Amino acid sequence: MSKDSLRFVVAADHPALAGHFPGAPILPGAVLLDFAWRACRSQLPSGAALKEVVQAKFLSPALPGDVLDFSVEPQSAHIAFQCRAGQRRVAQGRFAWTAA
Repeated sequence: MSKDSLRFVVAADHPALAGHFPGAPILPGAVLLDFAWRACRSQLPSGAALKEVVQAKFLSPALPGDVLDFSVEPQSAHIAFQCRAGQRRVAQGRFAWTAA
């Protein structure tokens, strides 16, 4: 398996931005983890499944209009991800996974 990259755009009208935070919206960490989960899941072998968040670090806010690039690197029992908005590191972490 190789290291791959996937892209998501933080839409200015994303519903999670409404309450986080009025006047200074940022994308909640739970939504970033959902994007990371989808990016990682797409890179696993057929029949494999993600099990849990092993580690997650939120390094800078994801803002409306940000283009988020997720790089994903499958390993034997974990799959690592990094998220960047341009040169700015936004998040990184690992999920545990298992073969079917």
